[in-house]
Amino acid sequence: MSNVTAAADEGHVPQQTFDLPGVLLVVGTEAFVTALVLLVGEPWSAWYLYLIPITLAGIRLGPAGAIVAWAVSAGVVTLAAPHELLREQWPGFTVCLSVFLVSGVLTGIRSRQLLGRARALESTSPLDPLTGVLRHEAFLARLAGETERADRYGHPLGMVALRVRGFDEFTRVFGRYKADAMLEHLARVLRLSVRSTDLIGRLGEDGFIIALPYAASEQAPEVAKRIADAVATTTFEGDALEPTVTREIATSSATYPTDAESALGLLDAAVASLSPEASMPEPEGSGPR
Repeated sequence: MSNVTAAADEGHVPQQTFDLPGVLLVVGTEAFVTALVLLVGEPWSAWYLYLIPITLAGIRLGPAGAIVAWAVSAGVVTLAAPHELLREQWPGFTVCLSVFLVSGVLTGIRSRQLLGRARALESTSPLDPLTGVLRHEAFLARLAGETERADRYGHPLGMVALRVRGFDEFTRVFGRYKADAMLEHLARVLRLSVRSTDLIGRLGEDGFIIALPYAASEQAPEVAKRIADAVATTTFEGDALEPTVTREIATSSATYPTDAESALGLLDAAVASLSPEASMPEPEGSGPR
Protein backbone atom coordinates (compact mmCIF):
# COMPACT_ATOMS: atom_id res chain seq x y z
CA MET A 1 0.00 0.00 0.00
CA SER A 2 1.35 3.45 -0.87
CA ASN A 3 2.09 6.05 1.76
CA VAL A 4 -0.76 8.22 0.52
CA THR A 5 -3.29 5.41 0.69
CA ALA A 6 -2.17 4.53 4.18
CA ALA A 7 -2.51 8.15 5.25
CA ALA A 8 -6.03 8.27 3.85
CA ASP A 9 -6.95 5.14 5.77
CA GLU A 10 -5.61 6.68 8.97
CA GLY A 11 -7.88 9.66 8.46
CA HIS A 12 -11.03 7.57 8.11
CA VAL A 13 -13.34 8.16 11.06
CA PRO A 14 -16.33 5.80 11.42
CA GLN A 15 -19.72 7.46 11.55
CA GLN A 16 -21.08 7.83 15.05
CA THR A 17 -24.17 5.66 15.54
CA PHE A 18 -25.19 6.86 19.03
CA ASP A 19 -26.83 10.29 18.96
CA LEU A 20 -26.13 11.53 22.49
CA PRO A 21 -27.42 15.09 21.85
CA GLY A 22 -30.61 13.59 20.44
CA VAL A 23 -31.06 11.37 23.49
CA LEU A 24 -30.50 14.33 25.83
CA LEU A 25 -32.97 16.43 23.86
CA VAL A 26 -35.67 13.77 24.04
CA VAL A 27 -35.05 13.05 27.73
CA GLY A 28 -35.12 16.76 28.58
CA THR A 29 -38.36 17.31 26.67
CA GLU A 30 -39.90 14.23 28.27
CA ALA A 31 -38.93 15.47 31.73
CA PHE A 32 -40.29 18.96 31.02
CA VAL A 33 -43.68 17.65 29.85
CA THR A 34 -43.84 15.27 32.83
CA ALA A 35 -43.14 18.11 35.25
CA LEU A 36 -45.84 20.19 33.55
CA VAL A 37 -48.35 17.35 33.80
CA LEU A 38 -47.63 16.86 37.50
CA LEU A 39 -47.80 20.59 38.25
CA VAL A 40 -51.12 21.02 36.46
CA GLY A 41 -52.60 18.29 38.61
CA GLU A 42 -55.15 17.36 35.95
CA PRO A 43 -53.13 15.20 33.50
CA TRP A 44 -55.75 15.31 30.74
CA SER A 45 -55.18 19.03 30.20
CA ALA A 46 -51.48 18.62 29.32
CA TRP A 47 -50.71 15.00 28.59
CA TYR A 48 -51.15 15.45 24.83
CA LEU A 49 -47.87 17.44 24.92
CA TYR A 50 -46.13 14.06 25.06
CA LEU A 51 -46.51 14.09 21.29
CA ILE A 52 -43.55 16.50 21.26
CA PRO A 53 -40.89 14.16 22.76
CA ILE A 54 -42.31 11.24 20.80
CA THR A 55 -41.96 13.19 17.55
CA LEU A 56 -38.47 14.42 18.48
CA ALA A 57 -37.45 10.86 19.27
CA GLY A 58 -38.66 9.76 15.85
CA ILE A 59 -36.71 12.52 14.12
CA ARG A 60 -33.45 12.10 16.04
CA LEU A 61 -33.48 8.41 17.04
CA GLY A 62 -35.68 6.70 14.45
CA PRO A 63 -38.72 4.42 14.93
CA ALA A 64 -37.17 2.55 17.86
CA GLY A 65 -36.57 5.81 19.71
CA ALA A 66 -40.15 6.89 19.07
CA ILE A 67 -41.46 3.61 20.50
CA VAL A 68 -39.34 3.98 23.65
CA ALA A 69 -40.46 7.60 24.13
CA TRP A 70 -44.09 6.55 23.59
CA ALA A 71 -43.80 3.74 26.17
CA VAL A 72 -42.33 6.12 28.75
CA SER A 73 -45.00 8.73 28.05
CA ALA A 74 -47.82 6.21 28.28
CA GLY A 75 -46.44 4.85 31.51
CA VAL A 76 -46.14 8.29 33.11
CA VAL A 77 -49.69 9.28 32.13
CA THR A 78 -51.07 5.96 33.37
CA LEU A 79 -49.40 6.42 36.74
CA ALA A 80 -50.31 10.12 37.05
CA ALA A 81 -53.95 9.89 36.02
CA PRO A 82 -56.57 9.05 38.65
CA HIS A 83 -57.69 5.46 38.25
CA GLU A 84 -61.39 6.41 38.18
CA LEU A 85 -60.80 8.90 35.39
CA LEU A 86 -58.66 6.40 33.53
CA ARG A 87 -61.40 3.77 33.67
CA GLU A 88 -64.01 6.24 32.47
CA GLN A 89 -62.05 7.65 29.56
CA TRP A 90 -59.94 4.67 28.53
CA PRO A 91 -61.31 4.56 24.92
CA GLY A 92 -60.15 8.11 24.18
CA PHE A 93 -56.92 7.52 26.07
CA THR A 94 -56.19 4.42 24.01
CA VAL A 95 -57.03 6.07 20.70
CA CYS A 96 -54.84 9.11 21.40
CA LEU A 97 -51.90 7.00 22.49
CA SER A 98 -52.26 4.86 19.37
CA VAL A 99 -52.21 7.99 17.22
CA PHE A 100 -49.11 9.19 19.06
CA LEU A 101 -47.38 5.86 18.47
CA VAL A 102 -48.23 5.72 14.76
CA SER A 103 -47.20 9.35 14.29
CA GLY A 104 -43.87 8.81 16.04
CA VAL A 105 -43.04 5.63 14.13
CA LEU A 106 -43.95 7.16 10.76
CA THR A 107 -41.87 10.23 11.59
CA GLY A 108 -38.95 7.99 12.51
CA ILE A 109 -39.22 5.99 9.30
CA ARG A 110 -39.36 9.12 7.18
CA SER A 111 -36.46 10.67 9.09
CA ARG A 112 -34.29 7.60 8.49
CA GLN A 113 -35.18 7.63 4.79
CA LEU A 114 -34.17 11.27 4.43
CA LEU A 115 -30.99 10.66 6.42
CA GLY A 116 -30.08 7.73 4.16
CA ARG A 117 -30.60 9.85 1.06
CA ALA A 118 -28.50 12.67 2.49
CA ARG A 119 -25.67 10.26 3.29
CA ALA A 120 -25.89 8.74 -0.18
CA LEU A 121 -25.62 12.18 -1.78
CA GLU A 122 -22.73 13.06 0.55
CA SER A 123 -20.86 9.88 -0.34
CA THR A 124 -21.11 10.66 -4.06
CA SER A 125 -19.93 14.25 -3.65
CA PRO A 126 -16.31 14.90 -4.67
CA LEU A 127 -15.91 17.34 -1.77
CA ASP A 128 -15.05 16.62 1.83
CA PRO A 129 -18.10 17.67 3.90
CA LEU A 130 -15.99 19.16 6.68
CA THR A 131 -13.43 21.26 4.82
CA GLY A 132 -14.93 21.64 1.36
CA VAL A 133 -11.74 20.44 -0.37
CA LEU A 134 -11.55 17.38 -2.60
CA ARG A 135 -11.97 13.93 -1.12
CA HIS A 136 -9.01 11.60 -1.51
CA GLU A 137 -10.51 9.60 -4.39
CA ALA A 138 -11.68 12.73 -6.23
CA PHE A 139 -8.26 14.31 -5.77
CA LEU A 140 -6.54 11.25 -7.24
CA ALA A 141 -8.84 11.34 -10.26
CA ARG A 142 -8.18 15.04 -10.85
CA LEU A 143 -4.46 14.54 -10.29
CA ALA A 144 -4.35 11.81 -12.92
CA GLY A 145 -5.88 14.24 -15.39
CA GLU A 146 -3.31 16.90 -14.48
CA THR A 147 -0.40 14.50 -15.02
CA GLU A 148 -1.81 13.53 -18.41
CA ARG A 149 -2.08 17.21 -19.31
CA ALA A 150 1.47 17.78 -18.11
CA ASP A 151 2.69 14.96 -20.35
CA ARG A 152 0.73 16.27 -23.30
CA TYR A 153 1.93 19.86 -23.12
CA GLY A 154 5.30 19.29 -21.49
CA HIS A 155 4.81 21.47 -18.42
CA PRO A 156 5.72 20.53 -14.82
CA LEU A 157 3.29 19.71 -12.04
CA GLY A 158 4.14 20.63 -8.47
CA MET A 159 2.82 19.03 -5.29
CA VAL A 160 2.75 20.30 -1.70
CA ALA A 161 1.86 18.07 1.26
CA LEU A 162 1.27 19.38 4.75
CA ARG A 163 0.27 18.14 8.18
CA VAL A 164 -0.76 20.01 11.31
CA ARG A 165 1.84 19.71 14.05
CA GLY A 166 0.43 18.45 17.34
CA PHE A 167 -3.02 17.68 15.95
CA ASP A 168 -3.67 14.79 18.36
CA GLU A 169 -2.69 16.94 21.31
CA PHE A 170 -4.90 19.79 20.07
CA THR A 171 -7.82 17.37 19.83
CA ARG A 172 -7.19 16.01 23.30
CA VAL A 173 -7.01 19.46 24.90
CA PHE A 174 -9.76 21.31 23.01
CA GLY A 175 -12.01 18.48 21.84
CA ARG A 176 -13.00 17.06 18.49
CA TYR A 177 -15.40 19.88 17.68
CA LYS A 178 -12.67 22.54 17.95
CA ALA A 179 -10.26 20.31 16.01
CA ASP A 180 -12.79 20.06 13.17
CA ALA A 181 -13.29 23.83 13.29
CA MET A 182 -9.53 24.29 13.09
CA LEU A 183 -9.32 22.07 9.99
CA GLU A 184 -12.21 23.93 8.39
CA HIS A 185 -10.47 27.27 9.05
CA LEU A 186 -7.18 25.89 7.78
CA ALA A 187 -8.83 24.84 4.53
CA ARG A 188 -10.01 28.42 4.01
CA VAL A 189 -6.47 29.67 4.59
CA LEU A 190 -5.17 27.22 1.99
CA ARG A 191 -7.73 28.32 -0.59
CA LEU A 192 -6.65 31.94 -0.09
CA SER A 193 -2.97 31.01 -0.35
CA VAL A 194 -3.05 29.23 -3.72
CA ARG A 195 -4.41 29.87 -7.17
CA SER A 196 -7.98 29.03 -8.14
CA THR A 197 -6.61 26.48 -10.63
CA ASP A 198 -4.69 24.57 -7.95
CA LEU A 199 -6.25 21.42 -6.49
CA ILE A 200 -6.58 20.91 -2.73
CA GLY A 201 -7.39 17.54 -1.17
CA ARG A 202 -7.40 15.87 2.24
CA LEU A 203 -4.40 13.91 3.46
CA GLY A 204 -5.47 11.62 6.27
CA GLU A 205 -7.02 13.17 9.35
CA ASP A 206 -4.63 16.05 9.92
CA GLY A 207 -3.23 17.00 6.53
CA PHE A 208 -3.85 18.36 3.03
CA ILE A 209 -2.29 17.88 -0.39
CA ILE A 210 -2.15 20.53 -3.09
CA ALA A 211 -1.50 20.01 -6.80
CA LEU A 212 0.15 22.97 -8.52
CA PRO A 213 -0.11 22.89 -12.33
CA TYR A 214 2.82 24.56 -14.11
CA ALA A 215 4.83 24.81 -10.86
CA ALA A 216 8.48 23.99 -11.42
CA SER A 217 10.86 22.39 -8.93
CA GLU A 218 11.89 25.71 -7.40
CA GLN A 219 8.32 27.06 -7.24
CA ALA A 220 6.65 24.29 -5.23
CA PRO A 221 8.87 24.87 -2.15
CA GLU A 222 8.12 28.58 -2.37
CA VAL A 223 4.40 27.85 -2.27
CA ALA A 224 4.91 25.51 0.68
CA LYS A 225 6.79 28.23 2.58
CA ARG A 226 4.12 30.82 1.78
CA ILE A 227 1.43 28.51 3.11
CA ALA A 228 3.41 27.72 6.26
CA ASP A 229 3.92 31.44 6.92
CA ALA A 230 0.22 32.15 6.42
CA VAL A 231 -0.80 29.37 8.81
CA ALA A 232 1.73 30.49 11.43
CA THR A 233 0.04 33.92 11.60
CA THR A 234 -3.48 32.48 11.74
CA THR A 235 -5.31 32.12 15.05
CA PHE A 236 -7.73 29.29 15.72
CA GLU A 237 -10.51 29.03 18.28
CA GLY A 238 -9.56 27.45 21.60
CA ASP A 239 -11.58 27.39 24.81
CA ALA A 240 -12.38 29.59 27.81
CA LEU A 241 -8.90 29.20 29.30
CA GLU A 242 -7.16 29.80 25.97
CA PRO A 243 -9.54 31.60 23.58
CA THR A 244 -7.16 31.67 20.62
CA VAL A 245 -4.32 29.38 19.68
CA THR A 246 -1.85 29.13 16.81
CA ARG A 247 -0.68 26.06 14.94
CA GLU A 248 2.33 25.22 12.86
CA ILE A 249 2.38 22.88 9.91
CA ALA A 250 5.02 20.61 8.45
CA THR A 251 5.31 20.93 4.68
CA SER A 252 7.05 19.12 1.86
CA SER A 253 7.01 19.36 -1.91
CA ALA A 254 7.76 17.37 -5.03
CA THR A 255 7.51 17.92 -8.77
CA TYR A 256 6.37 15.80 -11.70
CA PRO A 257 8.18 14.46 -13.67
CA THR A 258 11.39 15.39 -11.85
CA ASP A 259 10.63 13.48 -8.63
CA ALA A 260 8.11 10.90 -9.84
CA GLU A 261 6.88 9.12 -12.95
CA SER A 262 3.16 8.91 -12.12
CA ALA A 263 0.40 10.65 -10.18
CA LEU A 264 0.61 8.23 -7.26
CA GLY A 265 4.37 8.45 -7.32
CA LEU A 266 4.13 12.23 -7.04
CA LEU A 267 1.91 11.97 -3.98
CA ASP A 268 4.20 9.39 -2.40
CA ALA A 269 7.25 11.56 -3.07
CA ALA A 270 5.63 14.59 -1.44
CA VAL A 271 4.29 12.70 1.59
CA ALA A 272 7.49 10.71 2.11
CA SER A 273 9.51 13.91 2.62
CA LEU A 274 7.26 15.21 5.40
CA SER A 275 9.28 15.48 8.61
CA PRO A 276 8.78 12.52 10.98
CA GLU A 277 7.80 14.84 13.83
CA ALA A 278 4.94 16.38 11.82
CA SER A 279 2.29 14.78 13.97
CA MET A 280 4.07 15.07 17.32
CA PRO A 281 2.58 17.45 19.91
CA GLU A 282 4.02 20.89 20.31
CA PRO A 283 5.11 21.89 23.79
CA GLU A 284 3.62 25.40 23.56
CA GLY A 285 -0.01 26.33 23.06
CA SER A 286 -1.57 22.91 23.57
CA GLY A 287 0.02 21.33 26.63
CA PRO A 288 -1.91 19.72 29.46
CA ARG A 289 -3.78 22.14 31.70
